[in-house]
Amino acid sequence: MPFLITIFMSSFLLFQVQPIIAKMALPYFGGGGAIWTACMLFFQLFLLLGYLYSHTLSKIKKVNQQIAIHCGFILLSLIAMPIGQLNSNQLLISQIPQINIMFDLLIAIGLPYFLLSATAPLIQKWYSLNPTNNQPYRLYALSNLGSLLALLSYPFVIEPNLDTTLQSIIWGYGYYIFMISILFCSYRLFKFNHIISAKNNDKTAHDVKTILLWLGLSACSVILMMATTSAMTINIPPTPFLWILPLSIYLLTYIICFNSPKWYIQKLWFTCFVFSSFAGTFLFFVGVQFSLIQQVLTYCILLLSGCMICHGELAKLQPHKIKLTLFYLVLAFGGVLGSLFTAIVAEKIFIQYYEFIVGIALIYILFSLSLWRQNQASKVTTMQLSNNKFLILNSSIFFIVFSVYFNQLDSRYFTSDVHNSRNFYGVLAVKDQTKNQSPVRV
Repeated sequence: MPFLITIFMSSFLLFQVQPIIAKMALPYFGGGGAIWTACMLFFQLFLLLGYLYSHTLSKIKKVNQQIAIHCGFILLSLIAMPIGQLNSNQLLISQIPQINIMFDLLIAIGLPYFLLSATAPLIQKWYSLNPTNNQPYRLYALSNLGSLLALLSYPFVIEPNLDTTLQSIIWGYGYYIFMISILFCSYRLFKFNHIISAKNNDKTAHDVKTILLWLGLSACSVILMMATTSAMTINIPPTPFLWILPLSIYLLTYIICFNSPKWYIQKLWFTCFVFSSFAGTFLFFVGVQFSLIQQVLTYCILLLSGCMICHGELAKLQPHKIKLTLFYLVLAFGGVLGSLFTAIVAEKIFIQYYEFIVGIALIYILFSLSLWRQNQASKVTTMQLSNNKFLILNSSIFFIVFSVYFNQLDSRYFTSDVHNSRNFYGVLAVKDQTKNQSPVRV
């Protein structure tokens, strides 16, 4: 039970601090929706660093040494408290807003965030070392449940009732409780160290193709999540609720797929994704003609079905528990790549928010590749083989149809644009409204 509580607390605090610190940064950087995208890049990057740390630490043969090192860093993080000391109004280290935001977040929450991100995979790894514990991936669902509750509590409980200063103070008290919890768990592990073993005797070669699929699927879900957030806030002022809603859906799909894989019915979610991808793309071009509820609902259905496919396929491709930290490390690296593409690269190469379209197209491609990879497995049944081939064919066909559909809409709705430019704060378009119009008799 102490291990479950510690995993839950670390994930809750990890995601509770995200909207808190992002809201603190809003006044310093103009209040645009791109601030959340830049913050997400920082969060994904430090999640990767935390997972890399936990993966490296788990390679130490003696569990007691792993515990001692991690507890030492936990105690060291006291020097970083309290959180939330933003310096955005005092020091700008770059002309690039994303770099300034990430630098401020590093100063404000860097070390505590890093250690919180590393704790959940470490405890899951230690938990899996006990031969009687055969389902460590269910703890991943518990971790995501804590993250989801943290996000949902913010717009409905925390934000309406507390100012940001009080929010950061209360979060700090929660972090102190977490420190006590992890130290208690460490004591328990020291005490019962005789029943666990940290032998790293995995002699199997890493399957590069499967690892690349882990990477691609995790990156794709992050691209779709962040691009959907941007698409939702094009015509709607950015608020923590509109930031949290897509991220909550993203986490919910992880919980569903890793706790109860039976809910991931490939044909059902693929069908839902096909319809919502075409509807969402149409909305991408003419969203201003629809109500707020219609826009949010359509985008959320698209995000839900897309992430269910990405995370459902990841659950099907998950490795043996001995490669648990490697699996999480690759997922985190994919998240960073997705965040980098959405937050920085897309702004440089696209004049519109085309990363949204890229995310949709990638799901069609990666879904087919994942099914093809599963067909190569030795344990696949004849019925599964037939179903997978059917889905691969359909996914390939709909990818082609979707590409044609997007090109038709793009050429139709952007033909009146005489100039487009995009920067951190949004897209500026100059339109000639008389272009391509028929003559009018007066």
